[in-house]
Amino acid sequence: MKRSPIRLGFILGLLTGIPVILLAYIGHQWANFPFVPFDMFDFLIRVLPDSVVTFGVDTIVAITSVLKFGPVSDTVELVEQVMAAFLFTAIGGVVGAVSAMISRWTSADTLPWVGLVFGEIGLLPFVYIGTSLGYSTSSLTISLVWFAVIFASWGLMLGWLIQQTVLSEA
Repeated sequence: MKRSPIRLGFILGLLTGIPVILLAYIGHQWANFPFVPFDMFDFLIRVLPDSVVTFGVDTIVAITSVLKFGPVSDTVELVEQVMAAFLFTAIGGVVGAVSAMISRWTSADTLPWVGLVFGEIGLLPFVYIGTSLGYSTSSLTISLVWFAVIFASWGLMLGWLIQQTVLSEA
């Protein structure tokens, strides 16, 4: 039975996004670098229409009030953090699916390099988000090296994994 390469790329993107979150968290804890998933979520809250944000917060508050997980403010914050992590990994899944789609038009040998390019292109929105959230240029420059290595490694790994699945099904 032949598997869907796009679905497999999505799953690989999701799974390989988890170590990216962990490495970003390590950088946040050890060197006070921005934590990319939370910054992305914070940025989205700032740019989405107020009605959408209000609806989301009201829904979370209503659900946590009914389920009584603890203090509502703490629970809402935890839910927002989990949503940020899921959103970040979902973006990784989309990148994986697109990479798998590209695998149809390119040679399998180039897939790790395609992944590398996607990893570095994926870094660009986070640079924009960091500057729009008011991080200083000097702190962004230092953390940019850290994130460039993480995203490049992630892209290479994702491309290599997709390459291996393409070659195994050939």
